[in-house]
Amino acid sequence: MRDNRRCRVAGVAAIRSERCALTAYGAQLVLNAAWTPIFFGARQFGLAFAEILLLWSAIAVTV
Repeated sequence: MRDNRRCRVAGVAAIRSERCALTAYGAQLVLNAAWTPIFFGARQFGLAFAEILLLWSAIAVTV
């Protein structure tokens, strides 16, 4: 049985699929833009690593 609460692109209705994909893509853009100031500006390497893990999660949703 599929869990319909998860925002997965494959196997979901077309409109919901597009919304999920665009939301995940928007999250990727925000996370990608936030990484540089966290890593280079604030030099918070642990936080930057956690942020990269979130970015990878957003990428995995869109694949």
